[in-house]
Amino acid sequence: MFGWLLGALIVVAWIAALVDIFRRRHARSLGSSAVWVLVVLIFPIAGTLAYFLITSVRSGFAELDEEIPDVGPPRDPHGTPFGDDLSPGSTPDPDATRFGR
Repeated sequence: MFGWLLGALIVVAWIAALVDIFRRRHARSLGSSAVWVLVVLIFPIAGTLAYFLITSVRSGFAELDEEIPDVGPPRDPHGTPFGDDLSPGSTPDPDATRFGR
């Protein structure tokens, strides 16, 4: 009774996988895209599931990397990293740079 619905969902997922492979081809090599196309065409159900599972995990890690910017060491208002102009054991004087000391 619901076999046609399951078949339609499989076809929609299969087409979505192929569209996604071609949409993201700039993010991966040509060989990698070609392999994914072959896997999805030869194994429509298993290949589509594998594609979405593997690419969703990889894109999740990529999003984590993008969320954490590398800001480097803390800097004073003039762009000098704190501690670069200090000898060991000395304390920073925030007014020294501003007043030319």
